[in-house]
Amino acid sequence: MQDPYWHDAWVAAQRHVGRDDRLLLPRGDWPGGAAGDIRCYDDAIDLGDATIFFLHKARMGCIDRSALRQVFRTWYIFHANEVFICFRKRRPLLPLFRGMAHSRHVGVLTRYLDSGRRKRTDRTMFFVHLPKTAGTSAWRAMAAHVPSKIYYEMYSAFIANPPAAGEYDLVGGHIPLRVMEPRIRPDDVVTCLFREPVSRFRSAFLHSRRPDEDPATFTPVMRAMRDMPFREFLKRPDARMEVSQQSLMLGFSFREHYQESLDGDIFDSIRQYLRHPLHVFMTSDAIEPFVNRTVGLLRSRPGMVKRHNSSDIVRQQADVAEFEDCLEEVKALGALDAAVYRLIRAQQARVLHPARAS
Repeated sequence: MQDPYWHDAWVAAQRHVGRDDRLLLPRGDWPGGAAGDIRCYDDAIDLGDATIFFLHKARMGCIDRSALRQVFRTWYIFHANEVFICFRKRRPLLPLFRGMAHSRHVGVLTRYLDSGRRKRTDRTMFFVHLPKTAGTSAWRAMAAHVPSKIYYEMYSAFIANPPAAGEYDLVGGHIPLRVMEPRIRPDDVVTCLFREPVSRFRSAFLHSRRPDEDPATFTPVMRAMRDMPFREFLKRPDARMEVSQQSLMLGFSFREHYQESLDGDIFDSIRQYLRHPLHVFMTSDAIEPFVNRTVGLLRSRPGMVKRHNSSDIVRQQADVAEFEDCLEEVKALGALDAAVYRLIRAQQARVLHPARAS
């Protein structure tokens, strides 16, 4: 438990856990030997018989809003920090956590529960966060001054607790567009950053090989990329899906088994969204104009665009060399993403440089 926020929340809880308490925590490397029973959640959060609950603020969408509102109104907050808000159903054994830090750390939850009243636009903007495309940087800049918002860390959280029509100004997450589609009204806005396919997949590959990452948090495909020789990984049936992940998240329904023969339909589905005059699809190297345009539609102002989640190329020189040695295979598998990237880049040029395009 190296993360200081996780550590601090755990230490705070030990001062309040009684013999009969039952803890509900996000899955993690929690120490043993605590009083009370421990149950962990991954995505969907069911309070059940819990009497102590660590709410991971990035996973507020994983719990039913009415249940979360009831917790906020009737349970006691004994600790809060940048990551967690810690509740006890019964009055804590020691004085309650209070002060300016309490207001700052808990404020994100009060704004979330009050998002309907804080909504400022008639539309909802849906941000499809494609992995390794500077999406984290874009989301933080877009969301910085938008009180009515929700981010879904997980596909299953969106399925379990989808946003109601017109509930938020901004909805985002690693959610396929076709999964979001039933919640998107005709006048809503769809936004997305799409990265040059080879560089995006290189970034994903290097992420899987980072020495400090915990493989237990990876998908099976990411673990395979970490453990197998890269050339062998590219021969797997699921390698094409990983290389073409951006296009699949934008145009594939995930209601059937993917096969290459579906690429034409996937491409056409994406092209239909691109034709909508309000939708904002740009490439990752245009993140600043992307943020400026989206926050304008949100009637907000952008936060600072700061890059996140970059790999350490110097430490991973051997991994980079292994990737470059398989470059032609990667390009062949990523033909669909390459076609979509060219399409988005051409439309972006017409929007950002109309005189040059004409």
